[in-house]
Amino acid sequence: MTAEGLTPGNYIIDRILGSGGTARVHLARKKNNNRPLAFKTILNNIPEDINQFIALINRENSLIGGLSYPGLVRIMEINTENSSTPYIILEYCPGLTLDVIPIIDDHHIFLNVLSALSINLYYLRLAGIYHGDIKPQNIFLTGRIDDYAGSTLRYTKISDFSLARRDTENKDSRLGIGTVGYMAPETIDSGILDHRSDLFACGVVAYQLATGQHPFLNHETDPVRINAAVKEQEPPEPNRIRPNLDKAISNTIMTLLHKSPKFRPTDGYSLCEYLEKLGATFPFRKCIRPKHILEIMAGKTTNEILASAPLTMDAPIRETLLEYCGNQQSRLRNILEINFQMGRLQWSNGKLGFSCPPAGIIFPNRLRKLDRIRFHSLPYSRKKKIVLTALTGDIPRAMSIGIISEKDVTEFVTRPLLNYARHGLSDTTVRRFAGKLADYALETYLDDILAAGLFIKAGNIERGFSVTIDAANKLINDNKNDQALELLQSMADLCRLENDREHLARILMEIGDIEKMIGDTDRAGKTYYEIINLYKNLPPDRLLAETYKDLGDLYKLKRDYARGIEALLEAKKIYGTLDDQLELSHTLNNMGNIYTISSQFRKALKSYFAALKIQRRLDAKADMASTLNNIGSVCYFQGRLKRSSRLLEQTLELLRRIGNAIEIARTLNNLGYVLYELGECDRALEYLNESSQLNRKIGSKKELLFNLENLTLVMLGAGQLKESIAYIKEALSLADDLNDEQMTAVFLTSMAVAQMKMGFYGRAYQNFQKAVGIYEKIDDSNSYITCLVELAGLFFKLNQREQASQFAYKGKNLAEKSGNKKGVIQTNLILGEIAGDIEILKESLNLAVPLHSPITTNQIMLRLAASYLQKGEIENARNTLEQLSEYFGDGHSNLDNANYYNMWGKISGSLNNGTEARRYFEKAIRLASDSHLILEKIDALSALGKLCFENRDFEESYRFYKEAVGSIRTIAADIKEERYRRTFLENECIIYVSTAVKKLGEILSQKKKADQ
Repeated sequence: MTAEGLTPGNYIIDRILGSGGTARVHLARKKNNNRPLAFKTILNNIPEDINQFIALINRENSLIGGLSYPGLVRIMEINTENSSTPYIILEYCPGLTLDVIPIIDDHHIFLNVLSALSINLYYLRLAGIYHGDIKPQNIFLTGRIDDYAGSTLRYTKISDFSLARRDTENKDSRLGIGTVGYMAPETIDSGILDHRSDLFACGVVAYQLATGQHPFLNHETDPVRINAAVKEQEPPEPNRIRPNLDKAISNTIMTLLHKSPKFRPTDGYSLCEYLEKLGATFPFRKCIRPKHILEIMAGKTTNEILASAPLTMDAPIRETLLEYCGNQQSRLRNILEINFQMGRLQWSNGKLGFSCPPAGIIFPNRLRKLDRIRFHSLPYSRKKKIVLTALTGDIPRAMSIGIISEKDVTEFVTRPLLNYARHGLSDTTVRRFAGKLADYALETYLDDILAAGLFIKAGNIERGFSVTIDAANKLINDNKNDQALELLQSMADLCRLENDREHLARILMEIGDIEKMIGDTDRAGKTYYEIINLYKNLPPDRLLAETYKDLGDLYKLKRDYARGIEALLEAKKIYGTLDDQLELSHTLNNMGNIYTISSQFRKALKSYFAALKIQRRLDAKADMASTLNNIGSVCYFQGRLKRSSRLLEQTLELLRRIGNAIEIARTLNNLGYVLYELGECDRALEYLNESSQLNRKIGSKKELLFNLENLTLVMLGAGQLKESIAYIKEALSLADDLNDEQMTAVFLTSMAVAQMKMGFYGRAYQNFQKAVGIYEKIDDSNSYITCLVELAGLFFKLNQREQASQFAYKGKNLAEKSGNKKGVIQTNLILGEIAGDIEILKESLNLAVPLHSPITTNQIMLRLAASYLQKGEIENARNTLEQLSEYFGDGHSNLDNANYYNMWGKISGSLNNGTEARRYFEKAIRLASDSHLILEKIDALSALGKLCFENRDFEESYRFYKEAVGSIRTIAADIKEERYRRTFLENECIIYVSTAVKKLGEILSQKKKADQ
């Protein structure tokens, strides 16, 4: 069978290029342009060979038939209609294939050739194609080997995709498994093929080019043995075969040949980047152009393309491109190509993105001209629809208010024309249309948000002002603060342009309040000062007073208390001049708040009582309740807890009559915390849960966060550790939403404390570290002290006394410096425990007296009782515990209940009352299990084990000790750092338990032998 007999009429055969088992390739030329092509056809007409040939060329055509990437041998034409004479016409590659190049001596050329091959593999990965038969025979050079020495873009070309598969296909879709000696271990074992398998084959090719030898064949021809070598043997490192080969190049080749895919390079692009570091100058970032990416995304919309890998476009750039392109991919291709050519669209880390802002994108002038011509060729009715649609902002909104129909969108309303209408029309035209459309949107569709934007575009402040305020409030209610700010800023710009100071001041007030609400205090401060500057040479009014009041609140948030009081004094003076008594009382309340936070309690009470006096005169009950709430808070800070709780309960009763949900929730929160300090955990939880439910209904995230802080603290104190974690997780998510670092640190500490109590020391340590990292950056010494104390406690439990002391002393220094008495007590407690010093605990008890805080006093006395027990002072321990019976034990929700009963058990045991001791220890185990307290459980189990051992009940003793050891192992398993795990297990008590288990095991074993 001759080639001439098979060649289509418009081709001429020149000569044979080569042949294989079933096919032959000829050099052919097209008659009309003399272009050389590769003509591949069947070698003979055996039906089996013909069928196989047809399947292979159909497969290759289905995979790459529509691709024009220069790194692939392109398919030009295929014919399988005549089953006796099928053929495929391919791009002719005059260059050498790599199999005829025995070795590449030049390191630079080697790196560039390998880079040129690697970027082709990356393109195939982007196209979702795995080649499956990468080998030297299938890789063409497009010039002489020396042409790859510089930095010129010169591709290599990959051929023969008949054994490839798509990433969406299963492994059975392939028509073969590849060439022996080039298949990756996973392909040999399981038929798995992906981009990392192609990288393995690339490594085999690289090994051959670098050394002149195949890494696995070694004169072997048996496929089974070759495959075994690929899977099991490590070839000699290339630099051992060729000593002058750079070690880094040798290592790179061996990495490609790694048996495990996960240890090979991530993809061809990352390999190119690494080769560049080794000295490759091949310009791989220029190889894959935007047009090549668009080819493999055929069928997707422009929006889908711009949002797909490997394109990385942020929202502003994507929106800008869509405005110019609409869904016309030809336009997108033109824009991307020209920007790629000009260096504004670049490859980086395997992603293709713009290196400039949206304003820096180059748009071809001819596209702009086409849009102008197209727009002005439309009839007036259609032009008007386009202009009105452009003014509404987008097509869906224009459709929602009836400006355009779906048919209009299909026929002429395109994004490029809308973009032209936005930027190509005169201000006069825009204002005229915007004014009419604003009235239409407001009156017919009641769309405040759309109408506000249109009134601003129309330059109509009078009509647009109130509409803009209403629209901004709607956006805020929908948590769209950025859109609200953008709308208000547009109105502010218009007011500045028209020199309308009255409306500008009111708009700026709205802007400042939003900025303060979202935590952007710097911008809010600038906004408030802009309002103040507007009042130069103008008489003060309520708006100016409100600005100073808001500024005072802002300085309170920034902890600049002196400037906060200064601003509030200005507000007080203006309200006094205007005789606005209610607002004057509000300002006095705000001053009291700053004085309270800065611990100036006398000044705070003076301000609050002055405010209360005004509010009583005005019979302003809601304001009275708020002020009473504040006075109750000051009493708390002064240590007058019972007085504080009474005031808060009076406030709550008043608020419930008024029905102010926000203030009720706030008061419940404060009252819950005060009751917790009084040692009434159950009542505290009742109030805090009610506050939480109210805050969820109200939707105030900030208030809910404060509520959750108290709720989780009390839950931890009540021993509800596992239940508290769900709330802590919710709070962490909420703090992240609000970008509140301080509260994030607070809840990380709470999480760490819960985890530590439950025995998850490793996880607790990680969360403590995160919290400390935040506290080192922010100013919140009180919460930081608590974190340091708890962290010191963790290190004490890990038997790291030196580190525990360091953190405790750091906390104590902070507490003394800031005058935080409670912080000093907290640090003394842990320092006393570390040193085993009863005197420090007694000193702490004296310090706690002025605080009038039962919960603080109880914690100290419990530690004191434990120290007495440790020193064998049984009577002192007993007397101390008896004083605590009102707060611990049955009927009380308390984290320390298990510890309390453990101590009573030890006292009973020391007094030889074994029955009573056992009852106490069993109760401690039950309470510790209910609260998930692992150390208290270990303590009780060990004590029971000892008690049973002394009674010669060895089996029971062994059971208790064995269970204690299981809990110890649970703790150790969570400690990731070996040094901390080791010191934890070296703790004297833990060694005692472990030794007891071994000893009892031997006793029971001997007893069993004796019984036999």
